[in-house]
Amino acid sequence: MADVRPSIPRTPAQVTLRVVSAIMALLGGLVVVGAALVFLNRDQLGLAEESMWTVLTYGGIILAAAGLLLLTAWLGFRAADDSSRVGPYRFLCYFVGLVVLVAIVWGWGMGMFLLFNPVVLASTVTYVLVCSQLADKVAEEHEAAPRDLLEGEELRGGARIPAGTCAAPRGGARRRPHARDVHAGQR
Repeated sequence: MADVRPSIPRTPAQVTLRVVSAIMALLGGLVVVGAALVFLNRDQLGLAEESMWTVLTYGGIILAAAGLLLLTAWLGFRAADDSSRVGPYRFLCYFVGLVVLVAIVWGWGMGMFLLFNPVVLASTVTYVLVCSQLADKVAEEHEAAPRDLLEGEELRGGARIPAGTCAAPRGGARRRPHARDVHAGQR
């Protein structure tokens, strides 16, 4: 059953998410190459040879950034293929945005102004403005799709979903059809 894919075509938000994920995977691969260069060419970079902690710190930070980019790309590809899997991607985007906000506030408390730091600015724009907006759009389209697809369709055994049970009432939460509602139409 894990091989079964939904037959719903990809939405424009999912296609855009797939492109953004491909770009993030490419950037993650380049950052892994950058980490390898830090580990292999520490003498040419001006890092002290006797201080292995410096090399491990810079290389570790670069590898962590690469891991974050690759994880984001992988979760983005999953969400682009199946919109029901957008939750982990959405959580990661908001979590990174929160971490960036905490870093900005922490830097401000330490007397540094990190807002215009290129790394902080790039991660803020990428995760907060691009990725989280795409995640919200894919989640919104996923939530709207079952209402449009299920209303009035037949279930197994010939039972029909009563009209209006899948649609969200104005200003309220969406109500899924309960088993007694579906089976009431068979009696």
